[in-house]
Amino acid sequence: MDKSVQQIETQLTTDRPWRDIASLETDLSVVRAAYITARQRLLEWQEQQTEQAWGRIKARETFSTLTSDQPHRVLRPIALVMTKHHRRGRRS
Repeated sequence: MDKSVQQIETQLTTDRPWRDIASLETDLSVVRAAYITARQRLLEWQEQQTEQAWGRIKARETFSTLTSDQPHRVLRPIALVMTKHHRRGRRS
């Protein structure tokens, strides 16, 4: 991927970077694929962190004393934060 990044950077520093831009298609595909892989890894890590946080909360003694709708209100903020970050990442 380093070679692809270097090729792209070199093209962007020319006087007319739009010229022969099609020659970067392979390099752009390499960088895009690396981004997708890295992003997926981060999302999986974030999901694991969320599950662990929920597990720690559910393991508390007082969690079992909540009424039927209270667990949702307790756990929902964590889900909202995860969803917010996930959506933000798609826009990047």
